Amino acid sequence: MFDQPSRSGEDAGISAIDIAALPETQAQIMLFLLREQNTPDGVTLDTLKARFETLTNLAEIVAELVKQGWLVEVGEAPAVRYRIGLSRRARQRSATLTNLLARLGD
Repeated sequence: MFDQPSRSGEDAGISAIDIAALPETQAQIMLFLLREQNTPDGVTLDTLKARFETLTNLAEIVAELVKQGWLVEVGEAPAVRYRIGLSRRARQRSATLTNLLARLGD
């Protein structure tokens, strides 16, 4: 169901389990960015707006993902690009798995 990221280099810290713990719209954005890994410099907000044209609060959602460390801003305005914050994912994977297992146990 989820596209699996490659398991080489820095990408090894990201999993579908991490993304499944996010709210739906945030998860959709993260899955899109995982699929766009062939653009290592990230994507622009305009690219995200074209893909998620029905989300009226996309800029706020992206800002929240940046604040939480899921995304990293690269460059300066007006040419800011967004890519997945890989370093945070590796540290949180075990905590996310623990939370998911706890919810399943309820």
